[in-house]
Amino acid sequence: LSAALSVEQRNEYSITHILSVCPEYPSTDNAQDHLNISIEDSEYEDLLIHLPEACRFIEDAVEKGGRVLVHCVMGISRSPAVVAAFYLDCLLSTSIKERPQVHLNYGFAKQLDTFRKCGFDPSPSNPVYRSWKRRNEQDVTAFLSHIEDTVSIIPDKLLLSSEFPSDPEKTWSLLMDLGVTHLLSISPTEISTTAGSLANHHHVNIDSRSPDALLLALPDICTYIDDAIKSGGLVLVHSMIESRACTAVCAYLMSASHHTTAEAFSAISQALPLFNPTRSFIRNLELFEECGCLRNLAAYRAPKQTMAFPRSRSAAVLVALFVGRQGDLYVLLSRRSSTLRTYAGDTSLPGGKVDPEDRSIEDTARREAFEEVGLPRDRTKVPLLCILEPFLAAELIVTPVVVLILDNTLRPILNGDEVASLFSHPLVSFLSSNPPFPHEPDTLEVPYHKSFDFKGSGPAEQVFRVHQFLTGREAGGIKPVFGLTAAMLIRTATIGYARQPDFEVHAPHAPTSEERIAWALLNRKVFREACEQHGIDLRPAKRITEARERRDARRRRKERDGDSKPKSKL
Repeated sequence: LSAALSVEQRNEYSITHILSVCPEYPSTDNAQDHLNISIEDSEYEDLLIHLPEACRFIEDAVEKGGRVLVHCVMGISRSPAVVAAFYLDCLLSTSIKERPQVHLNYGFAKQLDTFRKCGFDPSPSNPVYRSWKRRNEQDVTAFLSHIEDTVSIIPDKLLLSSEFPSDPEKTWSLLMDLGVTHLLSISPTEISTTAGSLANHHHVNIDSRSPDALLLALPDICTYIDDAIKSGGLVLVHSMIESRACTAVCAYLMSASHHTTAEAFSAISQALPLFNPTRSFIRNLELFEECGCLRNLAAYRAPKQTMAFPRSRSAAVLVALFVGRQGDLYVLLSRRSSTLRTYAGDTSLPGGKVDPEDRSIEDTARREAFEEVGLPRDRTKVPLLCILEPFLAAELIVTPVVVLILDNTLRPILNGDEVASLFSHPLVSFLSSNPPFPHEPDTLEVPYHKSFDFKGSGPAEQVFRVHQFLTGREAGGIKPVFGLTAAMLIRTATIGYARQPDFEVHAPHAPTSEERIAWALLNRKVFREACEQHGIDLRPAKRITEARERRDARRRRKERDGDSKPKSKL
């Protein structure tokens, strides 16, 4: 509108004709160069009947060598609809290309389609126009009801709806009107394929035969919503069963904002005052709150790595968790084959070195678990919880990938060349010095948990502590959980249960995992050569190592100064 009212702008663009699609700029009587279509920007307006006159006005002006300014008030709905009608099939894409903000309201989009079906000549006697006119108000009302039924949980971040249009045009308009960038659907649902082209669509299929299916899917749901919101997206959560959509949203609030069950339900009640929680809704949220371990793991993001690692010296392990019958978490462990050249018979996690075809460290862990124990690589059956910070092994940098096994019907397929047997162990037991399995007091020949300190290769006074946990299967030849495997499981349990173990994890003044890796990249031949081969910049590792050495030097000076002070005579 401002451009149409500005004589200076009209002269700058050599505008000879104006087509106003709004009441705000009426044309004068008998004006040959100004046509006004006085309609509001409302889905109920009948723009269709005015399109023939508008198209003739534009065509006449262009044929005479004129330049036409088509405008409304904002230039994003009414005027683009008229321009689209003039350009016929190619115009809408042209409008969007020239003005990316363009988004026709649903009523105008439907009228453009009717305009085409009318042979571009609608009239009160045209049967197609009359059919559209008869159904239009009801159709638009149904569309607007979908928008009204969509409630905001977190403004500009998270929406919830149990109603969703199956018609592709309504789907397109709904997602565009709401500004949705990510769509999370939970079965049962009817989602048009159009939705996938307009938004990042993630579907979660819930097996109605399993009472715990939704509960077990919540970590994956929370991860998807969290990643979408952190990327600046607007997420719409939809399920035809309202309680499922509400459960997903509550679980996210509990995970990301640390809401209690009551606080999350209060947020839903404010948005949906008529929502009547079902028994399964309450049960799932209570279990999800009790099983805060999954929530914490799903929300965990490892600190950003400041160093690059040589791919040929990188490896991954899969920390595969599952929910036991009593709701507690177990981790899958394997006994390595006795024929292996290294660590034969040890208790370990599935994993191995990165292969050239692996797209990510997660792919490596999943591939190795599939090859060793037959665990599916399908993220719908085994969703990702989190990826931990890397650990240093003898000649590898190992990254733990934590997943949750949802399908309790899965059966292991062991690769006999690598794995002798498979068993499970309670995750929480890696925070305790007391055994999780039944035993008589003082009957264990060795303690359930032990730790050992030793000085490894590295800077002066680097003392490392390694841990050992019994499995309760030692009589059957299963070795204790030891060393790197124990360290990674302690870390997983610490994050999940949000508390420290009842024993000291690290030796006094021990270097961090990052500091150990940095020193190894600089000083161990196998890593140094790999870094040279891959062209890796070692300056970040050098900065980390030098900072550690300066801290150690300051600590030693402080200790010496303290020892040299004269003793007080008391």
